[in-house]
Amino acid sequence: EYAHNLVGSSGLNVTTLTFYRDSYSKEDWFFTRNETIYIEACVKANGSNVTTANVTANITSNGSEVTTLNLTHYSGCLYRGNWISNSTSAVGVYLVNATAVNDTNSGWRTREFHLYSGENVSAYHMDYNGDGVNESIMENKHLIVVFNETDNTDKLVLYLEQKDTNVSYTFGSISDSNATYRGGVSFNNNPLAFNLDLPVSGENLASARISSVNGLKISWWNSSWPYRRNITVVNNNGTEDLSNHQVLVVLNTSNFDYVRANSDGNDTRFTYYNSTSQNETLIPYWIEQWDTTGQSRMWVNVPYVPAGGTATIYLYYGNSGATSESDASNVFDWTLNGNFAVCTATNTQSYPEVAFGNNNFFVAWHDYRSEANWDVYAKMYNHTGGLFKDEFVISNAANDQTYPWIAFGGDKFFITFDDYRNSNWDYYAEMDNDTGDVFIDDFAGTTNEFPQGFGSTAFGEDRFFTVWYDKRTGDNTKYTVFAEIYNTTGNVTKDEFQISNESVLRTFSSIAFGAGKFFIAWQYENASGRKIRAKTYNSSGDVINDTFNVNTTTHDKIRPSVAFGDNRFFVTWIDNSTGDYHVYGKIYDQDVNVVKDTFTITTNCSYTSETPIEIYPSISFGNGKFFITWHNGSSGDNNILAKIYDINGNVVKNEFEVSTATNDQETPSVAFGNGRFFITWYDERNGNWDIYADLFKDSKYISPEPTTSIGAEETVLDINITLRTGDVDYLTYKINNFIGEETIFSDIAGTLGSSVTDDRYHLENGSDGLVTDLTKDQWNSYTNSNYSLIYDNSTSGDSVNDNVIAWIRFNETENIIFQDIGLWNSSSEALRVRYNTSSATETDEVNYILAFTKGDYSTIDQWMYKIESGKYPTINFMTAPQAPAVILNSPGNATYINKNYTLLNWTCTDPDGDNMTAYVYGDNSTATTLINTITNCQNGSSYTFNWTGLNETTYYWKVNCTDSSLSNTSDVYEFTVDTTPPNITIINPENQSNLSAGTTWTWINITTDENAVCRYNLTNSSFDYSQGVNFTNTGGQNHSFNYSGLQDGQTYTLYYKCNDSAGNINPSSVTHVFSVKSTWHIFYGHVTGNITLQGVGNETIYKWNVVNVSGNVYVADADSTITWTKLYALGKTSNGSNGTTDFKDADTALGINAADNISTVYTDDNGNTARNTTTFNVFKRVVEYVPIDESTNNTNFWTGILWDSDDSTDTEFNATEREDLVFVVEINENAQGKYGVCDYEIKIPYKLQEYKDSTDMLYFYLELR
Repeated sequence: EYAHNLVGSSGLNVTTLTFYRDSYSKEDWFFTRNETIYIEACVKANGSNVTTANVTANITSNGSEVTTLNLTHYSGCLYRGNWISNSTSAVGVYLVNATAVNDTNSGWRTREFHLYSGENVSAYHMDYNGDGVNESIMENKHLIVVFNETDNTDKLVLYLEQKDTNVSYTFGSISDSNATYRGGVSFNNNPLAFNLDLPVSGENLASARISSVNGLKISWWNSSWPYRRNITVVNNNGTEDLSNHQVLVVLNTSNFDYVRANSDGNDTRFTYYNSTSQNETLIPYWIEQWDTTGQSRMWVNVPYVPAGGTATIYLYYGNSGATSESDASNVFDWTLNGNFAVCTATNTQSYPEVAFGNNNFFVAWHDYRSEANWDVYAKMYNHTGGLFKDEFVISNAANDQTYPWIAFGGDKFFITFDDYRNSNWDYYAEMDNDTGDVFIDDFAGTTNEFPQGFGSTAFGEDRFFTVWYDKRTGDNTKYTVFAEIYNTTGNVTKDEFQISNESVLRTFSSIAFGAGKFFIAWQYENASGRKIRAKTYNSSGDVINDTFNVNTTTHDKIRPSVAFGDNRFFVTWIDNSTGDYHVYGKIYDQDVNVVKDTFTITTNCSYTSETPIEIYPSISFGNGKFFITWHNGSSGDNNILAKIYDINGNVVKNEFEVSTATNDQETPSVAFGNGRFFITWYDERNGNWDIYADLFKDSKYISPEPTTSIGAEETVLDINITLRTGDVDYLTYKINNFIGEETIFSDIAGTLGSSVTDDRYHLENGSDGLVTDLTKDQWNSYTNSNYSLIYDNSTSGDSVNDNVIAWIRFNETENIIFQDIGLWNSSSEALRVRYNTSSATETDEVNYILAFTKGDYSTIDQWMYKIESGKYPTINFMTAPQAPAVILNSPGNATYINKNYTLLNWTCTDPDGDNMTAYVYGDNSTATTLINTITNCQNGSSYTFNWTGLNETTYYWKVNCTDSSLSNTSDVYEFTVDTTPPNITIINPENQSNLSAGTTWTWINITTDENAVCRYNLTNSSFDYSQGVNFTNTGGQNHSFNYSGLQDGQTYTLYYKCNDSAGNINPSSVTHVFSVKSTWHIFYGHVTGNITLQGVGNETIYKWNVVNVSGNVYVADADSTITWTKLYALGKTSNGSNGTTDFKDADTALGINAADNISTVYTDDNGNTARNTTTFNVFKRVVEYVPIDESTNNTNFWTGILWDSDDSTDTEFNATEREDLVFVVEINENAQGKYGVCDYEIKIPYKLQEYKDSTDMLYFYLELR
């Protein structure tokens, strides 16, 4: 149980320990005179505590009794007491014999300790570890060294103690497979404990490393990787933990030294640091891009990061023999959700397209469910595959609408499609908001007399860029490519213009945006077949890269599809170069330089069709990868396959099946969003062409995404630790490997004299002797003594008692002949070790451990032999003068200041306590211009320099501190002068805009031209920034929060101020005004004037003044054609029976989603039965049961609702047929209304003006009686 106890008698089991503290918290074996020795014994019998024994401690020295103590029971098995030695106590080894006696048994156990004077150096033996063999122990006033006598490969040094502070090291074992040193010292009187591990084969100390400091384990995954950087992963989501989540790590030349790693990064490894177990675990990673001159992108699978918290991972590198373990399949969560039906309506649905925007996927297709025309339908899903909005019509105009294409941007989905409503193929478009509601109903993109169609569209820099094929160039049998550009409000910013000059039998085009350009690829043909060409434009429609060939070889290349990601344009197409049709690819960089030339993507397709559209490829980019999908008919039925590439064209995931259902699946389309690739296609598994889809989960999604910060480089090699206590004494502990060291040191002259007759050596075998007796030959011939001690006994007058112990261990494996060892006082205290130069080569390793304390070195040079100059590996292990250290205090690195001057502040420290000169450099480029010099800088003091005359730019500065012989330069810090407040731009809602009625919340979104923290105030335009409320999302250039509690008919005013990184705050707030429309609009007024009877020549026959007015006022959409004799009460059929869901249908037809819709206002049962009804005389007809509600706040005016049965194919109003709706009020002359005396008040839904076609206008009708 206690390794340091000698064996005792049977009966009571007694253990004995000695301590130097009354807390009994730390064992000790070494005490000075006039010191208290605390003694503790544990008494047990058969494993149980004995609490009633009589326990004494007998202390003896050299066989003579010193004293006997009674130990008092403390608790459990413990008995305690203490003995205080005095100034006359003998120096030497003492024995404590603790004896315990009770009624039935007795027992005893001994413990050794040593009492020394605290003055002279001495050497002696004591069984320190209770193994029955004495250890060699040496001590002086400051240091005690215990080392093993019997085994030079295990427990070389057992214990070191610094007596000034009673701080000790307890060393573990050094074996062939592992070596661990453990210890603790004080630094500036503060405890500092550390572990040093040597996890290498044999006893080579080159890979020594610190494994813990102050109890915190510092792990090192594998010493074959000499370098690492810690990376902090931040979970920016405050409610959701990250578990096995992919995290992007971006390296560049400012945060990573590429020289340390292999040229292709194949030696990189990542580990996860478990802060609980303090262990590291190797984790999967994938190198998306490795660029030693720029940016490298790596994805890492991080096991766990708590919500709102951080985790540490390490990047290891520097192993030249390592091979790559980059594997995306172990990083990303690659799974398919499972095929699901998007649309299975009757007849055929085909050619779906998909786009992603604001967390939702938008799917559109053309549809023949009407059995009369092809229409375009759509449906929306969230990023997990859940239904967001059920299917709805994009266009069901006359004749056919086909082949939709979709792009998203500016919170809008832009849908283009081919349209035959004008009996000519045109391209039409519709713009929907991000919830699928119509923003601009379908409108003509082009209606040229020649056919146009089969378009493609992309979004970038607030522009939708649309391309299509077009026959307008004159040859009605050939096509060219045309384009048009729109902004996010649907206005044309560049009208139709021609992209390609060649005319071909048929062309297909594709477009993608990235790196400030639109990349357009299209199919053309010449005598050798059909090929792919491309061209790039900016968002204004200006050419950047004129027409170039993507491929020029013979055979057909058709159906291009292009995507952009991570500065790469990836073009795919169908190619029959090998006889069969396959999907090919080519990759360009952002400047349209070829990154990877033409290569084959598919291998299993075999089609020979003249127009092989069946293997239709589609490509999308996400999370550093290009996802390519196509349909493949090599197995008989057409199935959907996919393949994933990195940005350089390397396969990340080989071909896999997306759908292999029975019958055919064809023409897939793919889009990426929130960690998912959404693939949709048309599908014949049910015997009918339907639309199906699947979600390929590429990665786990969380918002906001985690971020990383990369720490400084750490190395496993060359660890040196110097620990100081006070100004006089210090302990240096070094572990190193000096391969390649060729430093030559000058000779040390001197001879041994009588003054060193008491200076002694101590060898491993326990023998002692005078230094004067120890010759070089004895050192060389003493093969078993690979570590030794040299010390000054200091009994003569050659030095004072604060003297030296030096301990050295030499490498046993090299054939190096030791020449001499010594201490001398030259320009500084040092320990010198020399070897026979003829026995050493440059491949020999010299491993050593050195511990010594400072003392009086005035005569130590007499220990040294006169020796000749040598060559490698002459080594001088010494505490040489040390260079100053520089700390830049302020301004901090990468900070901002808002003045045209700043105070530079820094601190210079010198380990040797020397005064220094500080040289301050600064400029706006490389910090090489000297701007100030300060002399006689005191050690540890801070100094400042006021740098004035600064402009608005980035400045760089550094400080060099130089003492009498050495200097050190700080890192270069940068700061940016910014005296201009952020410029605020209102994004959403648009300033002075009107939101739809029923809107209860909206995202407030503003942007700034620089990073800033923005605040808002709802009441005070002159608010102080400190009085504002932070935007929920702020700190960058995009700022937003959710503004809820909005009400119809209200106007809202908000005031904004922002604070940039330099502390510049807008002096005046920016005002943001928007309103929420009312569901209902109120009209009121008088009916005045006269009635004129005219003849055929418009001549007046008779005129009546209008008095005692009676009749009705009607309001309807201006595009409605009303048959007045066919009007009936809403809620009633044309044959007088009750309708079913007329009021709900009216809400649907009008698109009213607000809480105060028609169903709520006019019924009590959610849309079925009118709450109040009355009879109206309409065009000499009595219309009964007209639903009515107060027009405003009184009963003088009631608004009723009528519907036009002449528009109906049945007898009832319904949302599908959208029959005309007419709102009516009876004139009540000079009656009191809400707004004063009037003849009528009528309320109508604001959406009535949008009810039919495109004219947003109302018609008022007056019927007088």
